[in-house]
Amino acid sequence: MSPATSNGQTLSPPIIHLVRHAQGWHNVDDDSTIKDPTLTPSGENQAHTLASQFPYHDQITHIICSPMKRTIQTTLLGFKPALDRGVQVTVLPEFQECGDWPADTGTDRSLLEKEFGRPGWDFRGVVDGWNSKSGKWASDHPSLVARAREARRILKSIKGQHIVVVTHGAFLHYLTEDWSDFKSGHGTGYANAEYRSFAFVPGTNGNDSIAEIEESRIRRTGTEHGLGKAETRELKATHVI
Repeated sequence: MSPATSNGQTLSPPIIHLVRHAQGWHNVDDDSTIKDPTLTPSGENQAHTLASQFPYHDQITHIICSPMKRTIQTTLLGFKPALDRGVQVTVLPEFQECGDWPADTGTDRSLLEKEFGRPGWDFRGVVDGWNSKSGKWASDHPSLVARAREARRILKSIKGQHIVVVTHGAFLHYLTEDWSDFKSGHGTGYANAEYRSFAFVPGTNGNDSIAEIEESRIRRTGTEHGLGKAETRELKATHVI
C-alpha cells in the first residue's frame, strides 16, 4: 500500500508513542487493593519530567488515554504542551490495565467526567460496564489478546502522524506483542512514565502488529536489534500473565 498523501505530498507512516503512566500509589508498596489510584507526588514529578523531555509535543496529532485516574493525570501533566495547543484527548477503555484487582479497576464514567472533564476531552467511548472486568473486559489471557488486537485496530484507523497512547505496564506487552523485557516481579518491563515509539508492520494478516522503531530502541538500549520472532514467542509463552 502506498503512503498516504496530503496536498500532493507523501506522508510518512504514523508513529505511535506508547507511554506507561507515572507512579501511582499502588506502585509504592505494590498494593493492588487501592481502588483506581491517583499519582503520588513522585509520579507527578515524573510526569512533569516527561513533559520536559518528550521531543514531539509540537508534532502530536492525537492522544489516546486509558480511563484510569493515573493515566488521565499522566496525560494532563506529561503532555501539557500538546494539550495547550489544542490537541484532543480520546479516553478509551480498550487501553485499560489487565488485572481485576481494585488498583486495575476503573471508576464510572460519570464520576470521571465530574473530576476530569474539560474541553477537548472525549469520554464518549467509556461505555457502561467498561470497569466490570467481565466479557470483553475480562482479565483472562484470551480476552486480553482480543482486546489488544482491537486496540491496535483502533490505532490503525486514526489518520495522524504522531499518536500518543497513555496506558499501563502489563497491557503494553499485550498491545505490542513484545515480552522480551517483561519482568514478572514488576508485571512489566516498562518504567513509570517511560515512552517507546512504534510503527505498524506491513503484512501481518489482519493482526495489525506493531514494532518498536530503530530510534526508540537505540534511545533506550543503545542497540538497534531486538530479539528474533522465535525468541519473542518463547519469552511470551514463559511470561504471559
